[in-house]
Amino acid sequence: MRGVYVGWIDGGDCDSGFAESLVGLTVAGTLNGTVKGWLHHVSGPVLSLARNTLAEKFLRTDGEWLLSIDSDMVFQADLADRLLQSADPEERPIVGALCYGMVQEIGMFPAIFRLVNGWPGIILEPPEDTLIRVDACGAACLLTHRSVFEKMRGIEIGRWYDPLYVGERPLGEDMSFCLRAGRAGLPIWVDTGADVKHVKVKFALDHEMYRKWRAEHPVKGGV
Repeated sequence: MRGVYVGWIDGGDCDSGFAESLVGLTVAGTLNGTVKGWLHHVSGPVLSLARNTLAEKFLRTDGEWLLSIDSDMVFQADLADRLLQSADPEERPIVGALCYGMVQEIGMFPAIFRLVNGWPGIILEPPEDTLIRVDACGAACLLTHRSVFEKMRGIEIGRWYDPLYVGERPLGEDMSFCLRAGRAGLPIWVDTGADVKHVKVKFALDHEMYRKWRAEHPVKGGV
């Protein structure tokens, strides 16, 4: 059985929905032997530092896969099993669940991207319930093989999540990780059918809410 370590980052507390989801994952992962261990890191204001620290902690274990989940996510008990079934150390060493975000400029959006002129462009109409290869995705729910961290550390400048720039524009720590992975020849895949919710501004963002929001708020652009 391929060993999964589940790791999460929080600021000292976490959403109640996340806590309930984690209990379910704990029970399921323990019973079927998928989950080998757990990692927790209390974050300060610099998220890239926290994600790097979690990766370092994982590499000190004997685990093969790190499932990193942010503490504002809500998910099913079989999440680790679902992502693991889609993953492969060589062909699909990075598999994320499709998460949704919300920003003032464009509203709600799926956090999956293809590069357009070197800049991540949002894939506004992702296919449903399938695996899709992307250039970048959010890091709120991400299954990563340990060889990814080892390979990137050997050939890339800076640690995995250290911020990168496109021209003078800074990228977030998740985009920076994905761009480093792409430059290292490591493919990134997203499971658009994994049932996860991103709890923001008292809303649990998921695919159904995104479809309703897009119907009421057409957005120009994207890829």
